[in-house]
Amino acid sequence: MTEPCYEPGKTNINFYEARLRRENGYIGLGLTLALLLFLNSSNSPALAYTLVGFPVWFAVMGFLQAYNCFCARFGVQGIQNAARMASEPTAIASSRARECDKRKSKQFVWIAFACSVLAIVSSITLLA
Repeated sequence: MTEPCYEPGKTNINFYEARLRRENGYIGLGLTLALLLFLNSSNSPALAYTLVGFPVWFAVMGFLQAYNCFCARFGVQGIQNAARMASEPTAIASSRARECDKRKSKQFVWIAFACSVLAIVSSITLLA
């Protein structure tokens, strides 16, 4: 697989950055499972299961960013770090490219939000 290069709205981070996002996804997944186990074993009220949404959102954002080699925060800030050995993000000059990146970032946020809501509803329905 070749190293990604910057493409507006598609790729704005390199493989190293993507690996960090994937690690964040696994951390979020672990926190989700730990929280579900705790809530289920302590006979928590159904309302407490709404807390599951936060680590699910964190996990989904991490996995989405890693899979797409696209950082949502970089997209909103108008920067990119897709060069192979780049250690510092660089500013994006084109306003059109920045708009594409912002649109992609918003998509990620909405997907993660939808997954969080689905996880909350599922955990309340199945476990509470």
